[in-house]
Amino acid sequence: MLMIAIALFAICALGLCAMGAKYCFGPVPADYHLKIMGLSKSDLSPQQITVFSAIYRVMGAGFFALAIALASLCFFAVSLDLMWAKLTVLIVGLVAGIPALGITYSIHKKTGVETPWKPAAAIVIILILAFILSVL
Repeated sequence: MLMIAIALFAICALGLCAMGAKYCFGPVPADYHLKIMGLSKSDLSPQQITVFSAIYRVMGAGFFALAIALASLCFFAVSLDLMWAKLTVLIVGLVAGIPALGITYSIHKKTGVETPWKPAAAIVIILILAFILSVL
């Protein structure tokens, strides 16, 4: 079960890398943000785009950092069946994942615009499943 858990934790890390890439290398601002604001990219000033770019790049780097931390703990400590590492991965993942899921879902419900709540939900669910499998 531990090997399956490690594979699932790795999938979570890859999902976080995908989110990091989206915000580090993707369009600024994202289409769904423009829809939420009721704007087109041409409505934004260069200064506003600069601010969005800075926020996106920092957020993307945070996703990459979280992915690296999760993968490192997983491959160097969870693989040794250390409970503190399993709990750390779970807690850190939930501290980041639950607000990301809750906020993006609530904005989706409020605006009707598709936000990335589904990838956040998938990562949180896989993380919890991986933790459960790691302790069996």
